Amino acid sequence: MKKAQIELPPKLVPVFEGEARYRGSWGGRGSGKTRTFALMTAVMGYRWGMAGKKGQILCAREFMNSLDDSSLEEIKTSIRSIDWLNDYYDVGEKYIRSKDGNIHYTFVGLRRSLDAIKSKARIMLAWVDEAEPMSEMAWQKLIPTVREEGSEIWATWNPESKYSATHERFRISPPKNSKIVELNYTDNPWFPDVLEAERLEDKAKRIDMYEHIWEGGFLVFSEGAYYSTEMRLAKEEDRVGEVRYDRDKGVVTAWDLGIGDSTSIWFAQYIGTEIHIIDYYEASGVGLDHYAIVLKRKVTCMNNTYYRMM
Repeated sequence: MKKAQIELPPKLVPVFEGEARYRGSWGGRGSGKTRTFALMTAVMGYRWGMAGKKGQILCAREFMNSLDDSSLEEIKTSIRSIDWLNDYYDVGEKYIRSKDGNIHYTFVGLRRSLDAIKSKARIMLAWVDEAEPMSEMAWQKLIPTVREEGSEIWATWNPESKYSATHERFRISPPKNSKIVELNYTDNPWFPDVLEAERLEDKAKRIDMYEHIWEGGFLVFSEGAYYSTEMRLAKEEDRVGEVRYDRDKGVVTAWDLGIGDSTSIWFAQYIGTEIHIIDYYEASGVGLDHYAIVLKRKVTCMNNTYYRMM
């Protein structure tokens, strides 16, 4: 038996060693996480297929209008870069499947195909790339469909919000039997010079976005956002800090209703000439009844005095 070798970013080697139900990585641009996970889907399919296991590898994103929005091309490139993978897979224009008929790939957009996912048979591996916008409802529907013995669920994403379902599920409270790490450009031994030039330019000219783009930070200021200048001034003028909830004052809410993205709610109080932002909530893929429950819980919580960093 011959041993095959592949090169991975060192920080990802432990992620793919041994058994795990969940594997994942989050971080900024240029880390190599998408390319590595694309390659490893093919490696896992090869292992399973050569062992006589039959099933599919489901490659999903929250939003996918066509195959052009999928991971198809990334996986094709990975397969073609390694002779023994290229020999094992039949790679067509719109499909990937093993030549022995054991393994095939499926590419789906979860926002439009959540219910159809339930009918997908024998999913050995589900990889959600760009998993940041995945709603909790989407995770709850996807995970039970991946139920074959030894099956796995992978997620890769660039963080945007600390309130996202993906952040809460895989970073705040990671599931048992999971191997998930942060990966940034500094962890990529093959980080290309062309991206290094872009990184340095962003660091010099777009400092507000730099940490989010390159170092896996949350999206604090959206480029071109209406209030980015005001938010910078608030931090510079020390107007971001601890504020106390005042039981004697009413609470108002401001809503940004998401159409195809998250719905956001800000909770505020008018204290003298100041407006105190005391809480914030964000979710996606749920109905108004969900937000009604959230508001009810917030009212109960506000019966206790608390501080909030805003």
